[in-house]
Amino acid sequence: MPSAAPARTSKASFDPSLPPFRVHAFGAGVQSMALLCAWALESEDFARSDGSLWRGFFPEGKPDFAVYADTQSESPAIAEAVDVARSLCAAAGVPFEVVTAGNLGIPKVASTGTQGIFVPLFTVSTEPRWVRSTTPVDPFAITRWTELEEIEATRGRTVAEQREFADIETQGVAMCIPAGEEGQLRRQCTSVYKIDPMMKRVYELAGNRPIEVWLGLSVDEPDRIKTGPNDRVRYFYPLIFNQNSNATQGEYSELAPMNRNDCVRHLSELDITPAKSACVFCPYRSEFAWAKMKLEDPDSFERACEYDERMRDARPGYKCYVHRSRTPLRSVVFEALTAMTLELFDAINTSLSGGCEEGYCGL
Repeated sequence: MPSAAPARTSKASFDPSLPPFRVHAFGAGVQSMALLCAWALESEDFARSDGSLWRGFFPEGKPDFAVYADTQSESPAIAEAVDVARSLCAAAGVPFEVVTAGNLGIPKVASTGTQGIFVPLFTVSTEPRWVRSTTPVDPFAITRWTELEEIEATRGRTVAEQREFADIETQGVAMCIPAGEEGQLRRQCTSVYKIDPMMKRVYELAGNRPIEVWLGLSVDEPDRIKTGPNDRVRYFYPLIFNQNSNATQGEYSELAPMNRNDCVRHLSELDITPAKSACVFCPYRSEFAWAKMKLEDPDSFERACEYDERMRDARPGYKCYVHRSRTPLRSVVFEALTAMTLELFDAINTSLSGGCEEGYCGL
């Protein structure tokens, strides 16, 4: 009798009795660099903004591994930050790797011939389109129909079931939406070019151990806090919460919080120039950030313009733009540029995210 085939295992399969595999998901930005310096330099004392100190920042020790996902589309400053991180990890005896899913700025073309676009570009339709919807036959029932649409559930019924229960006779109608409709593509860059290649390597190295992913988010980014993708993976935020497996997630500890200004100050004390992690053509960049790039990093701005022009007609029936004004990036007039050239804003930083201007990027 042939032996039974071995049971298939999934990425989520693990042995909870084993010690966790700890990995720092390095993003190369301000907070992530501050977090890396904290454990790589074995810092025991960190100054809060009020001058007080806390001790034992990482009671369970350093991570087992640090990894950076390279989109091949960030500024030279980020490449320098990655080199610094690599050196710090080498000195601390922690393996550091760079993984990549390819060049985000030159995405592959699908087998169907469709150009892949993973960045949430702003769009304007160039062709009219028809949409079908359902509406009451009796115009006097429209008010009731709308009320049912706004109610998510009543007495255990869904919206569709409520409408059927209300016995409202409906009809299908087609409506033409003219060209010129504005929209935005779905954001896939983070998952495809950052999370996927990073976690693929983490799963390879972790074996069947549970996984702790350390993320460099500070207390001024509460909307970016999330749980892991499955029972095996748990996200940790050492700049916000107690880095301790026995601690309650969400419970503030005496080891934190640390805000972005704390991170900038600490890096400055270490003579490390903070970098902002964001792809050069990130659509979420602020007007000030665009103006700053155009003035101080013209090569990166040119790369952004080239990407903007390359993606203009990549989606049939639409024009795609990097800038939210939905005009060619090369022709956008940045009002902040005038203020910067007149030195009205000296070394100002208008972003609290430390990464892309809206803080969307990251695991």
